[in-house]
Amino acid sequence: MALANVSGHELSEARTDPATPGAWYDSKGEENGDKCAWTFNVPLVTFLNNTKWKIQGEWSNAAYTAGTGYPNSSGQKGCLDGK
Repeated sequence: MALANVSGHELSEARTDPATPGAWYDSKGEENGDKCAWTFNVPLVTFLNNTKWKIQGEWSNAAYTAGTGYPNSSGQKGCLDGK
């Protein structure tokens, strides 16, 4: 499960990294996956084949602005999970 969690984290960050000038970073230098690293809104995410995995949420600016995400380790509500 840890491999799936870290792989999802890195894949999400790669998707937000434009070729130029570089990755999306917040004011602290964290990428979107870093902002929610090792925080979980639900104990397990259930996939279509009924397997259950512990997968961290990923940061969403829209969820943060709307106040609808769950809090990261700094208490900022902007993390979304795959439930």
